[in-house]
Amino acid sequence: MAAKALTTVGRPLPSAVETLATANDHILGETFHSMAALRYGDHVAKMSATPRSAYVKALTGSHIDKKADESALRDFVIDFFADNSAEYDIRAQLCANIGAVRQSDQWATNLAAARQFHAREGHLHPARKHVELVDGEEIKLGSFLDDSRRRAAKLPAERCADLDVLGMRW
Repeated sequence: MAAKALTTVGRPLPSAVETLATANDHILGETFHSMAALRYGDHVAKMSATPRSAYVKALTGSHIDKKADESALRDFVIDFFADNSAEYDIRAQLCANIGAVRQSDQWATNLAAARQFHAREGHLHPARKHVELVDGEEIKLGSFLDDSRRRAAKLPAERCADLDVLGMRW
C-alpha cells in the first residue's frame, strides 16, 4: 500500500519499503539463519536450516501472489504438508573461543567509529574524551585510540594497518 502510494506520486521507494513490498516467496523453500547467537551453558552457536528434499527445493524462489490474503503463507504450508514431507539440512557454526570473538567484535566496533570520524573530519586526532556515535551506540573513540597507541607493540600487524590507513599517530 505504501509502495503504491509513493510510486503514484513519483517518489522513490525507501529501501525498507522496497524490501517489504517485494513479492513473497514460498516460506518452505527458503534458507533460514538465526539472527543472534544461541547459548547453551558455555557453548555458543549460530544455526541455519536449508531445504534438502526435492519437494522443498522445488519451492525455492517460487512466488506467492501479492494479492493473496494475510494467511496465504500459513495456508500454503498446511496444503504442502497434507501431501508431502520435507527434509532440511541443519547447520551449526560453533564458537570455539568466545574471548576472541568478543575482542574481534569490539575491535570492529571501535574501528567503525574511527572510520566514521576520519570520513567526517579528515583526520584521526580526536580529543581523549571524544565519544563517537555509531548506529546509536556511544563509542569512546579517544580512549580507544590512546589505548591502541600504548599497546601498539602488542597489536597484530593487521590492526595497526587498519589504523595506519586512517592516519593514526603512533
